[in-house]
Amino acid sequence: SNYWAMTGGLSTLSVTLARNNGLLGIVDKMPYLNIQDLSVFDIITLSGDDISKPSVLSLLYYAGYLTIKGVDGDDVLLGFPNREVGGTFLTSLVRTYGKYDRSPASIANAVRKAVNEGDVEGIVKALNELYRPLTPMDLRGSKEIMIQLLAKALFVIAGVRVMTEVYAGKGRLDILVMTDRHNYIMELKVDGRSADDAMDQIVTRHYDWLFTGDGTPLHLIGMDFRTEERQVVAYTHQLYGSGETESYMVPETGDGH
Repeated sequence: SNYWAMTGGLSTLSVTLARNNGLLGIVDKMPYLNIQDLSVFDIITLSGDDISKPSVLSLLYYAGYLTIKGVDGDDVLLGFPNREVGGTFLTSLVRTYGKYDRSPASIANAVRKAVNEGDVEGIVKALNELYRPLTPMDLRGSKEIMIQLLAKALFVIAGVRVMTEVYAGKGRLDILVMTDRHNYIMELKVDGRSADDAMDQIVTRHYDWLFTGDGTPLHLIGMDFRTEERQVVAYTHQLYGSGETESYMVPETGDGH
């Protein structure tokens, strides 16, 4: 194991196996692992073709990416030791989803700046920069969950407080981002329903009810993601209390309105 750590191979192996086992979901829901699986883990088991999810989680634990956050009977709840470790791991994991012109950490810096400044266009640009390298294979299955998890990963890397699938009003909103300066409710629609539909859902289901009491500007954002373009092609924006919704189209380059 010292050899793996010294050469950086353990880090590379951890991220690769996490990617192959669909563990991007770890950003949304921290996993439970049977303590027996953890105690009997042997790195040799990772040399075969059929590598189990418990083996990958055990590797992430012994590599230092995860730690024990709680115990429930024979199961342990795993989680990132701190924000820095979580951000480092997610940066490496997100990078495996495509050939990016700049690193996910750099994209995260851009989205952090946009979030703190109330720059909705900047947020959409950063998300699209994250989405465009995706392949059809990445977007198989539940596309909305995939793009939602990638968005959450980006905000976590940026060090921004983010929650997904939050119960609010008369339903569950997709993404909630909160800072000292601006708060954001985001609703994503994929392949068929429009950004206007997304905004209508935010408003009619009263997702904003819980987040308007402290005077922090609240931005309502509806987004229309299209798989063929691998990006948000249109979005709507309403500043809570203004009663006015603005609509924008996004060219395939992602630049401008």
